[in-house]
Amino acid sequence: MKTDYEVIVIGEGPAGMSASLFLKRANIEVLLIEKGIPGGKLIWTSQVENYPGFKKNSGVELATIMHQQVKDEQVKKVRDEVLDLVRMTDGNFKVTTKKTEYTSQYVIFAAGSKVRNLNVPGEAEFKSRGLSYCALCDGNLYSNEDVVVIGGGTSGFEEGLYLSKICKSVTLISRSPQYKAPPILVEKAKATPNMTIVNNKIIKEFIGDAFLEGVVIEDKITGEVETIETHGCFIYIGFDPTTTMLSKYGVLDEKGYIYVDDSRETNVPGLYAVGDCVHKTTRQVITAVADGVVAAVAITRKL
Repeated sequence: MKTDYEVIVIGEGPAGMSASLFLKRANIEVLLIEKGIPGGKLIWTSQVENYPGFKKNSGVELATIMHQQVKDEQVKKVRDEVLDLVRMTDGNFKVTTKKTEYTSQYVIFAAGSKVRNLNVPGEAEFKSRGLSYCALCDGNLYSNEDVVVIGGGTSGFEEGLYLSKICKSVTLISRSPQYKAPPILVEKAKATPNMTIVNNKIIKEFIGDAFLEGVVIEDKITGEVETIETHGCFIYIGFDPTTTMLSKYGVLDEKGYIYVDDSRETNVPGLYAVGDCVHKTTRQVITAVADGVVAAVAITRKL
């Protein structure tokens, strides 16, 4: 059976863009499918300081450069949402979207991950009414106000530092005494006059009327409960992979990340996975880009 494309890439983050770029430059028929804005989580990142060859700038700027490169190579793209992925009896793949269906010999799954919710009372009610998951998007709404950042990882500290330049004060809440963020970020935060770091706290509830008015926290050690008054809270507690449609193939670990080999191929022949949805120890822009290149080169050698 002749397929519509040789390769379909699902997801236009750094991994998907780098894969499609290398495939197109190898004269391979590739289709890139993305339901949202190109760039993935990169467009939510206020600063990128550890990408070689790219000076300290915003994630939007780096994503824009990558997107322009893909555009310059005239990679065929569609703005659509993938609903299902099926490996057919002939070994090819059928990708079903909201609008239509496509077939291909190979698929590179680069759908990334989505923000993790706290799942506490008030979270759903106050989303976009005081609760945000993107400091770069919404930080300016709280200029000269007191805000809260939840999360002791890299994103929490990076975005907290970004907000400290806009807001009157930033209170960063971590549920543990240790931080997952690099020490250099922690030291920067501690040295920032209008940042306060609070440890061993559990988020119990978000309160308010029409808009957020406070965050209720509980001390893990003493059990003491208190309310931090704020109209703006930014949540950075991690991400969950968007891999549900692949569960039927037995390629996922217990957290939903995809097992791949050194060429980024799963145990389903022809199905590759790259970027933040893959089972690995390090998830950075540079590792996502590398994943995309490795998968693209592996497929190129087979075609």
